[in-house]
Amino acid sequence: MNPETSAKPGRSAEAVEEHGFLCRLGAATRIVVIAGAVGSLGLMLWAGRGNGSRVLLLLFAIWVLSPFLAIAVANAVAKCWSLPARAFLQCVTLVCSLGALAIYGHIALGPPRQQTAFAFVVLPPALWAIMAIAVSLAALLSGTLFKNRVANWMFKGFAVMVLSGALGVAVLLAALWLEHRTGLTLPPWFARFVRL
Repeated sequence: MNPETSAKPGRSAEAVEEHGFLCRLGAATRIVVIAGAVGSLGLMLWAGRGNGSRVLLLLFAIWVLSPFLAIAVANAVAKCWSLPARAFLQCVTLVCSLGALAIYGHIALGPPRQQTAFAFVVLPPALWAIMAIAVSLAALLSGTLFKNRVANWMFKGFAVMVLSGALGVAVLLAALWLEHRTGLTLPPWFARFVRL
């Protein structure tokens, strides 16, 4: 019998079952984050195979991998949080990792496009924003994070600020994405001022 999930005095069978579920969810999360990072890197390299600049590919690799590193760090920090907060964070991690992999796969393996790099530039900050929102919500859900009441209050205030900022960045990225999909028609009188 696994010592982590074995019944201890004072622990109900439901608590042991929740802990076992969270351990399995955590293992699945770690596997999916690694697969998402490796897959996203491979798809980025495939999409950029025609680019001769190795420095640009290296910078793109760091940019594409950065959200996955942040996701891994967030899940490592959350180990001391309550079970619902960790489960929420791990579910968001699964959705972000699989979603990123699906989007990158569609861009890299789909029909040829002129602006393939756009998704590889915009998706990492969007993932950062989603994870910032998720970490902030999970921190607020977890209850007491620190023994010191002032530190707990300060961290939750910081989480609310991050949540607000991340929501603003997400709205900005969504507006940028919508604007990117539409054409821009300048008025005829504007041609006098701008020589194209």
